[in-house]
Amino acid sequence: MRRLVCLLLMATGCATYRDDLNRGQRMYLDTHYDQALATWRVLEPDLDSLTTAEQSRYEYLRGMTDFRLGFRADARHWLAIAKANNEAHPGGLDAEALAQLERILDELNKETYASLPGAESESSK
Repeated sequence: MRRLVCLLLMATGCATYRDDLNRGQRMYLDTHYDQALATWRVLEPDLDSLTTAEQSRYEYLRGMTDFRLGFRADARHWLAIAKANNEAHPGGLDAEALAQLERILDELNKETYASLPGAESESSK
């Protein structure tokens, strides 16, 4: 009986994290980026409770939320993690999300590399 109760509690807990992920995604899609970011920050410590596909979704949405809010370094961080996670465990992101991830991450990488010391002198050669 105790084992059944533990299994039910674990399933309920995962559903709660999944609910938070879905709620954050709705806020992001409705352009309530501040609220979405608050949800991501609350969910972050429990990220390992999500499946790898859900983790990729979280990382992508977290990165895109940061991007929309102008937190470019954070966006680059989370989008790079989403890309790596999705490559290691395909299926978390659909083709549209992957294309957007690649485009935004490429843009952020170019900005970062261009701002490195010596980047200007290298590009003028």
